[in-house]
This record gives sequence, C-alpha cells and structure tokens, in this order.
Amino acid sequence: LLRLNISRRPIANKYSDGKMQRTLKRGLKVPETGLKLQFLYFIVNMPGTKDEDQQQRPGSAGSAMMISKAVSFKRHLSDVGADTLPSGASADLQQLAYNKESDEEQKILDKKILHRIFKSIDVGKTGHLREDDIATLFNMTGEGSLTAEELAGIKNILFKNGSPDFDTLWESWEELKLREHSAKEFKLISSRFDESFSQHQLLIEEEGEQFTPTYRIFFYLKNLKTEKKIKISPWHDIPLFVKDVVRTTSPEEPLNKYNFICEIPKWTRAKYEIATKETFNPIKQDVDKGALRFYKHGDMLFNYGAFPQTWESTTHSFVFTDEGEAEAYPGDNDPVDAIEIGTQQLGTGSVTPVKVLGALGMIDDGEMDWKVICINITDPLAMFISDISDVARHMPGALECLRSWLRDYKICTGKPQNKFACEGNYFERKYAQDVISECHNHWRNFHLIHQKTEAA
Repeated sequence: LLRLNISRRPIANKYSDGKMQRTLKRGLKVPETGLKLQFLYFIVNMPGTKDEDQQQRPGSAGSAMMISKAVSFKRHLSDVGADTLPSGASADLQQLAYNKESDEEQKILDKKILHRIFKSIDVGKTGHLREDDIATLFNMTGEGSLTAEELAGIKNILFKNGSPDFDTLWESWEELKLREHSAKEFKLISSRFDESFSQHQLLIEEEGEQFTPTYRIFFYLKNLKTEKKIKISPWHDIPLFVKDVVRTTSPEEPLNKYNFICEIPKWTRAKYEIATKETFNPIKQDVDKGALRFYKHGDMLFNYGAFPQTWESTTHSFVFTDEGEAEAYPGDNDPVDAIEIGTQQLGTGSVTPVKVLGALGMIDDGEMDWKVICINITDPLAMFISDISDVARHMPGALECLRSWLRDYKICTGKPQNKFACEGNYFERKYAQDVISECHNHWRNFHLIHQKTEAA
C-alpha cells in the first residue's frame, strides 16, 4: 500500500466489482476500511508457489482466481480459514524455510505449503480435488508439467476411492512426486528453499584475494530473526522473475521484471563469471590457459551479467532464416547473458530488478550466445525506455557502440570478429522475453533431470 501511494500513478484493478476505485494520489481506495485492510492482508499472505515464476505466468491458478474472489465477494475475505491465514503465518513458514535442520522440519514445511496450494485450488471450498486440478497442482508445486502417462498414473492413485481430500493427498504425496531432480557436467547443488526470495536478506561474501585464481564471491540468504544464514546458488536459488505482491494488471500479462546478477561492472575489465561447474556456483574470475582473464580491448562499457534460472541448452538449436536459407546454432551451455545499459555502475554480485528491452543474437565459435539488453528499473532513464526502439531515442549511439564492442573485443587477442544473427539487428522486447522464457524452460527441464539422477 505504501509503495502504491509513493508511486502516485493511477491504480486500476481488472478484477474490480465496482467497489475498487481509480485514484491518482491515494493508491488503492475502498469504501470500507475493514475490507481494504483484509484485502491487502489477503494478498500479502496469498498461498505461494515453490517457484517464483509460477505467479508470473499465464495459467497460474490461485493468483488471478483468488484475487478475483477476494474483490468480488466480501465473504471470501471474512471466511478465510485459520490454516490459510493464521496470525504470523508467513513468518512461521519463513522461519521453517531458512532453518531446515531435520527431515521432520522439512516435512512440516512441505505440508504447510502444499496445504496452502490445495486451498488456493479448491476455490469452491469443497475440501476435495477434481481431476482437472491435478495438472495445476503439480505445476504450482514446481514439479513441472506432466505427460499424459504420468497424469493417468497419478489419477489412478489419487482417485481410486473417489475425490481426494487434503489428508489423502498428503499421504500419497511422496509416491506422487514422480519427478526428482540430475547432470554430470554442472554443479546444481542449491538450498532449494521454498519461501519467497527476499532481496534484503541476500548477502555476498568474498573469499580469497581479488585478482587471484582462488578469489570467489559466495551468496547467502540471512534469516533476519535468528541471524542465521544459508549458502545459496545465484544460478539456481535466485528466482528469474521479480515478485510483485500487489498486481494491478492481469495475470495473463507477464511482468517485465527480472532479477539481473551483475558479474562485470561497467568501466572495469576483469572477466568475472558465475562458476557453473563449482558447488553453489560462486562468481569467480575466468582463467584462460592458466592466466586470469582481463578484457584487453578495454573496459566493459555496460554492466554485464546473467539471468538466474536460465540455460542455453546445447541440445537445442536456435534457427534463423536468411534469404530462404535456415541457419541453426546450438546454445552455449551457460545462463543467458544480460547487459544492463543504465547510467549507474552496479557491483559484482549485486542482484538488481531490471526490465527487458531487446536482444542481440551473437554467434560465438558457432554457438548461440544471446545478449539480452535490459535496464535497472530504478534508473532515471527507465521510465522513458520500454523497448529497444526507445534506446536510440534516449541514448543515441549506445546500441551501435555496444554491438561494435561485442564484435571486435577478441581481435586484439588474435581471434576473428564475432558474428551476429540477422545481420546484427536487435530483436524487440517481446522476442527477447520469449528467448528468456524458452531458456528458463530449458533450465527447469535440466534441473529436474539432475534431481532425478541425484535421487537414483
């Protein structure tokens, strides 16, 4: 509510039944104060999902459905059960999530989260699941989409004695989790905490001396109550999407807010990168033939980094058609690279919410190496730039300079120029977001395979 007041922008909610009103300076305004407080509390404590992106994507049951019910029917606010919104429920779940020291605590946490998801799907308050709810349930718990064979097997287990209630679901849950996590090349160890990622709890710690092969930047998540911290993987644990607690747009519209992990700050030349093959994936300085890498071409002109929870799969080819001839390039086996073009220098290891503007398809040694162009959402220029076409207007020469730097930076090392797909033309925002979504799905599938191998 405070954030909406500060923004001083018109607020409109698609799921209004007439009681919600537009206002310019007061944010959300509801005739009945009690309803206003209940409604906001309901959203803040809305049943969560295991993966942050579930509330961003179309088809995420619960978010749109439950906000709709909350606004349209006042009784849905007053009738919320104690199990859904107990006093301090979120704090209790976070306490469990960041202090999982035993299998029993993990089971308690899993049961609480599963119960919240169960109640969010059971909008009719029947206390039972329908067959149509199964795919949604597994999608919201982060188990991934189900094949027809898997779906049929689950229905045979769950519905053998009629529509299951929550107790039946919980008793069968371990048997139903058909997808467990796998990979030989990458280190995919992560904390796998289940509660919402909170950026103000993120810590980074340096180990070793800078500009040496042993230098590492590790990421931690701190429990603000107990001061206890757990080590996390920036690649696997930090969510791709930035979560908005209160949405004023339809859930069918994906939010253009992503977490950007800065590896190389602008105006520096030490080549830092996420160590995909090390445990917990710290940031390190790249080494080539035993020597630490620095850009000999000159300082990096923009903040350079990556999007978490993405992977450019080597088994997937990106196809481009030029004058009737199709060219295909496999992924480069790394998270999707991102270039933040704002006016401020970001630090190595910093995690910044950005909005995507477009993309440049660079071909590096025959592999697809996407460079997604983005901007810090708090940058002074961000309010004027929403797509790649806006960059030329408000930052003239920036795109040409960026493309030239990426094309030529290897020449001084004796290597040829880098090439680009589609003659080096920039792709618009919508295309760039599709690339990110595709690579996020590659990461999800790869992560699930890894977990399955681990379990075996």
